Order: sequence, then C-alpha cells, then structure tokens
Amino acid sequence: MTDPTPDTAPLVMPARPAWLALLPDTRAFLALGFFALTGYVLHLLATQPNLGDNKLFFALAEGVVITGLIGGVVAFYFAASKSGGGA
Repeated sequence: MTDPTPDTAPLVMPARPAWLALLPDTRAFLALGFFALTGYVLHLLATQPNLGDNKLFFALAEGVVITGLIGGVVAFYFAASKSGGGA
C-alpha cells in the first residue's frame, strides 16, 4: 500500500465559526439591499425634484423600484424555501 499524498488525500473543511450563525442568510441581505436602494432612489427624487424631468433617471428609478422591490425581494425572499428550492 502506498501512503496518500496531499494530492489524493481527502479534503477536510475547517469548522465554521459560531458567530456566522448569528448573521442573516443571503436572502435577508438581498432584501435589505433592494430596500436600501429603493429608499435612496426615492430620497434622491424628494431632495432633487429636477431629476424627475430626466427621462433616463426616471426610467432607471422606475426599474429599481418596481423590478427590484416587487420582483426581486417579494418573489425571491418570500416564495423560496430556506433549503434553496422552490416553495
């Protein structure tokens, strides 16, 4: 018998630190990110009303608010199960 070399030895993953269990999962970070981005776009429109006249900014803001908030957060966060599959 030959001794296992480092190339053929089984890969052993290190243990996860306990503090990682306290962090929210990826879906929660995604929801928070879309919520913050939507809030920032609405804040920009409230503080600088002349941006509403810019058609490019209006189209991008509409895409962020509608697609990002409703499509990304609601469909992905609430419809997906925690195991990664569909509901």
